[in-house]
Amino acid sequence: MNKLLFWRQTEDSYIDEKEKKERKKYTKDGERRYKYLAAKVVRFYYIAFSISILIVLTTFTIAITNASHYDVVDSGSGVDTEQKLAGTTMFLADRTYHPNTNQAEFLFQVSREPIYQKQPIQMVVAERKTKKELKSKLLELSEEYMLVIVNDIPENWKEIVFDFGENELLVDTNTEVKTSHLLTKDDEEIIKEGEMKQCSFFFSELKTPQTKGYSNMSDDDYLRYYADKQIDAADELMTKYAKDIQTLDKDVEHMDKQIEQLKDDKKYQTETTQLETDQSIKSIQSEQDKIRSKVQETKLGIKQLNDRKGKLEEWLSDHPA
Repeated sequence: MNKLLFWRQTEDSYIDEKEKKERKKYTKDGERRYKYLAAKVVRFYYIAFSISILIVLTTFTIAITNASHYDVVDSGSGVDTEQKLAGTTMFLADRTYHPNTNQAEFLFQVSREPIYQKQPIQMVVAERKTKKELKSKLLELSEEYMLVIVNDIPENWKEIVFDFGENELLVDTNTEVKTSHLLTKDDEEIIKEGEMKQCSFFFSELKTPQTKGYSNMSDDDYLRYYADKQIDAADELMTKYAKDIQTLDKDVEHMDKQIEQLKDDKKYQTETTQLETDQSIKSIQSEQDKIRSKVQETKLGIKQLNDRKGKLEEWLSDHPA
């Protein structure tokens, strides 16, 4: 109680307290307690030892806490994330997760060499944290798209891993072809399977768009849904490309005017200055060539998008709702 009512204590009381504290520093024999700590070297080692113990305990605690932790990875989408199997290149074009049905769809855009068109692609889908394989199926939308539907996804999933595999196809050039079906008279296949080439994609829950799902949708319903989305995306991209071409064409026209102005200026220039002007004209013309090349590439991109769109529209026509 006296300690709580410190404001009532007298000066003598404070002196008594101070003496008590001072006495505690010594033993009954009058020897100072912990006198070994008075030496600076001993004190240094004592502090260093205490810090080391603290570091060890902190490291151990962090290791226990993060024992099951892993960095979530997402492979992303688009042509920049393209991966290659034996004769197939592929990248993610679109994806959607439906929390209410624990299902997700992943649309891949693929490009296959002619000899691999009928070659099956092996696939395993798993939840990375639990390493549990998930139920999945692969549907072909067209020769350029395949849709993977994944079911029974855990509610607290963080990342899904896709492992794809495809066997190499090797042509035996020493075998003589006897029929139009690439078979010899002994029915020995000219095309043989080689080693399997694999690739993996990682997709996180955080970067996967979420929408409400419907359990009564058929495989064709999903394919129609993504076909429509890709057609819309192709239209938007073709519109953007067309505007880009218009901008590039205007840049070329502006450069034409610059060249005309430089040629007019040469009439009043010295021979040395004319040489410098000729160099400037060549530099502008070189830049024009680059722009014209870019225009041709963009036009090719529009053609490819239009062809892809046509194939999707043809598929939709063959698979009405």
